[in-house]
Amino acid sequence: MGMTSVCGFISQNERPYSVYYALLHNTLKDIFVRLSVSVGDWWRHDTYKDRYAVCLDVTPGKKNWRISVLEPIYSPQQNFAKFGQWLSRDADSHSPPLRELLEVADFILTHDPALLTYLTGRRPDYSGRTVIRISKN
Repeated sequence: MGMTSVCGFISQNERPYSVYYALLHNTLKDIFVRLSVSVGDWWRHDTYKDRYAVCLDVTPGKKNWRISVLEPIYSPQQNFAKFGQWLSRDADSHSPPLRELLEVADFILTHDPALLTYLTGRRPDYSGRTVIRISKN
């Protein structure tokens, strides 16, 4: 049992743009991913004010997946200041930062092979990733 975590990075216009961390729950009984996504000016190291972050739960649906916005407290990265300004569950669904974060989340879910295979009920595909095993738990 337990969880597996994966992280990834996305660039845009040849600059660092997004960082994400996902927790995959190692049971095919209750498939869901806790996904923390940050977007913004990752090429700048002097400020985090132009970055936004959100914590999401992702579950499989009939044709796609269901995405639920959670409070930041549910993200393992909640205290990582570099993630930027966390949006809450009450964030305006039409706000540009939330729309951008959800678009990036959709991109992640369709392009990260570990998340995509896991959410379709298969064993996660870690091809192209460095796997580090710290413990057998």
